Amino acid sequence: MRQVTRSAVLLFVLVISLTAWAGEEPKAWQDIGTVSQWMEMDARFYRLLDEDPNQDVSQFRLNQVKAYQESKTWDGSLPAQCSLDQFKAMSSDEQASRRKRAIKELNFVVNFYLAQVQRLQRAKENQPTQKMISTQDMTAMTDCLRHLGHAVGIDPGNYYAWHLQAYFADCCGDVERSRDSLLAAAQALNTVPADKLVDMKQRVMLDLAWIERNVGLFEKAGGRLDIVNRIGKEPLEAKLLRGLIAAQTGDGQEALRLASELRSQDVRIFPVNMANISATPEMTDVNNWATQKSSYMKNWIIALYEMQVGNFNGAGQAFPEVSEFRYYPFAHQFWNDAGLIYERTGRGALASKAWTMARISRPWIPF
Repeated sequence: MRQVTRSAVLLFVLVISLTAWAGEEPKAWQDIGTVSQWMEMDARFYRLLDEDPNQDVSQFRLNQVKAYQESKTWDGSLPAQCSLDQFKAMSSDEQASRRKRAIKELNFVVNFYLAQVQRLQRAKENQPTQKMISTQDMTAMTDCLRHLGHAVGIDPGNYYAWHLQAYFADCCGDVERSRDSLLAAAQALNTVPADKLVDMKQRVMLDLAWIERNVGLFEKAGGRLDIVNRIGKEPLEAKLLRGLIAAQTGDGQEALRLASELRSQDVRIFPVNMANISATPEMTDVNNWATQKSSYMKNWIIALYEMQVGNFNGAGQAFPEVSEFRYYPFAHQFWNDAGLIYERTGRGALASKAWTMARISRPWIPF
């Protein structure tokens, strides 16, 4: 039996459904795919990284920094950028013209999305799929970001495009651009009836809460979670975030209460039979994996709290070594924090391993 190490790891995320609003929005807006759909596709691709997850892209002769910066440029042949308020003040004819032009900008994103849908279907049918890394893949995300930026600059009412731009920017590590796009998505969603697109509205607020929590804006992040609860039923993710924020702000009572509530969560077990590591349906669909209960969320919260109050021994005891051969929901966030916990509790080798896993679990691995 072939044993898989950190250099060859399959990572997936559970499907997150999104109920689409069939109201007055242009149907073409949904053709780019929702963030939840992009998350699902990324998660279910077979992901094999040999030796070093920091991929050597020199063979493509691509300046990644330059490519990303170019995704922020504005094409002078396009209509001038406008704000949502400016767009609303335009005549109906001008709005229609701009909307038509903005949708044209999304064609590249739509085509890339459909290519990924087909790629996922081939994987489900156990057909050969293209390699994860190719010259096209290395520029596709920045190309998508450029076209999304043009689309929302022309028609700032497209909350799907704002949200997807935020997701891709976050994949690329651009926190400021991602947060600005999420705020714009939230503003655009204010035009949608309260009982429509509830999942998407919550998703935008959750994404904002993660970003703000990660940069230490704990009060703002907590406010986003309050909005999540006002919009609809509190999801597990919001409860986890509340626990993490309580831990990192020294609210021991709240952190321990939430940690206790989250003490037993399902994780997926990496398939045992690794003799054939090809992308079979069994390997590429996380829903086929067996589950087991895990205390990782509880340990995560408690370890952060113990560190916050200066008890690093307690943090180390609360957070034992974590197996790489389990799928942990919110994996990228979890492994990033795991690396920090390991480092500050004197376990450098485990920290390095955790940050490797965080690198591998970054959605779409754009760079």
